Amino acid sequence: MPKIAWTPLMMSELPPTRGSAIAAKKRYFFTGKVCSKGHMAPRVVPSGKCLYCRRLGAKAQTQRKRSEQKLGNYVAPPANKRHGLGSSLEMMLWQSAKNRARMNGRPFSIKVTDIAVPKCCPVFGTALDSVWGARKQNNADRANAPSLDRIDPRKGYVPGNVIVLSYRANMLKGDGLPDEHRKIAAYISSHSTS
Repeated sequence: MPKIAWTPLMMSELPPTRGSAIAAKKRYFFTGKVCSKGHMAPRVVPSGKCLYCRRLGAKAQTQRKRSEQKLGNYVAPPANKRHGLGSSLEMMLWQSAKNRARMNGRPFSIKVTDIAVPKCCPVFGTALDSVWGARKQNNADRANAPSLDRIDPRKGYVPGNVIVLSYRANMLKGDGLPDEHRKIAAYISSHSTS
């Protein structure tokens, strides 16, 4: 596949966020900001990496593989089973959860296929915004954005312990347990003026 020489005009015509690129079924998006390595380039939807960083990483990986082959240490990785969710909302939720689990030291063993995004929030019944990340991300704007929640906050991201609900419901739930939420509800009810 030939490399594209991206012009400023071409980059300005790309969607500004990953979410809007997914909704428009585009392969690239352009934030208008430089990446962490200082490249001003479009980013690929599946990983969010800038094209130049991705190419440099692929080049380095190829060089490592070749040097291992010369030394006789190369072992081919198992063939990947494609799930068809590389540029999907499920993949974005999975990657975000994986990063949070790594940063917080939580177990993480779910697969992308373990994540199912419903049309409505199971807590509030409101329609979930399927164009995740399409607008400025603050708490008010993303109340109905899909959010991956650990049902039991003491467990990690393991099969059977994750569900997709609205960002608002996830923030209200936090890491509280059912008994704690009942106490909060009783407190609010007892101090309500209506």
